[in-house]
Amino acid sequence: MKTIKLIWFAVLSLHFLLPAQAATPPGLPIFGAQDPFSIPTSNLRSDTDKKMPVALNEVGTLKLTQPFDNPQNIYALSITGQATLHSEVSSIKVILVDNIQQHEYLVYEVYPFLTDTQIVPITEVCEETCLLSDDVASFSLRIELEEASIQITELTYADKPKAGDPVAIKAMQDNAKIQKLNEQNLGWLAGETSVSILTYA
Repeated sequence: MKTIKLIWFAVLSLHFLLPAQAATPPGLPIFGAQDPFSIPTSNLRSDTDKKMPVALNEVGTLKLTQPFDNPQNIYALSITGQATLHSEVSSIKVILVDNIQQHEYLVYEVYPFLTDTQIVPITEVCEETCLLSDDVASFSLRIELEEASIQITELTYADKPKAGDPVAIKAMQDNAKIQKLNEQNLGWLAGETSVSILTYA
């Protein structure tokens, strides 16, 4: 089942971002006021997300797990940086691993046939980590590269519970990606399936 899910995500993932803009990739619709590819926000002053500079710069074909001592007890996570795709078979995944529960959550994923540019800026983007159902006390980031490179310069995270529905956010993300894919005349019609609604783990 996990293999099937990975194949589906390879087809459905779409994350190409413009610098200093909202996390939603250009051309993808936003359903309502909330950007589905960024951490939910509110008007409460106490609901301010935290930022932490990091220096991750990986190149080639590899799988690397980077543990983090801090922050701890997070409820959401997004990344900022830049991805570069070096060939037609390039792929990039960034996965949050719960070090205690051993759960995995997709943070970011991109493939070359889903973007028009080789260099892909990333601005506070997230997928399953936009809103975590339970807090993650300790985490690592697993980076999976295939003929690609990624630079992560900043983590944005929530250290308090946030209002929202993770299932609804994922549905908006999937709908946005499906709509965009169906605009590209790929020769087949993308749509929601029993596999597409599953989480990464």
